[in-house]
Amino acid sequence: MKKFSYKWTEDYYLLHFQLDRQFEGETRLKLVRLFRGGESKTEEVKVPSHDKSYRFLLSRTHPREIEFNFEYLPEMTLSVFQLEDRAYYPTEAFFVG
Repeated sequence: MKKFSYKWTEDYYLLHFQLDRQFEGETRLKLVRLFRGGESKTEEVKVPSHDKSYRFLLSRTHPREIEFNFEYLPEMTLSVFQLEDRAYYPTEAFFVG
């Protein structure tokens, strides 16, 4: 398994993940969130069987969360993009009614 680790910063607490693969079939990957005080929480990321390129957003879940580890298959390519959370706040209504 390949492993990507990331320490959260005050500037970025929202990431865009893109997984690319050359095979089909449902894939389940492991995400482990690490918190101050030694606590951890394991989550499963399910990649649907038909998706050769799969994207998802990952955010910091709590101010005590300090980092995470993401494990994925050697046959996959992972691209990670930092996003400014402020860009997701609404700026202009397209419907008022």
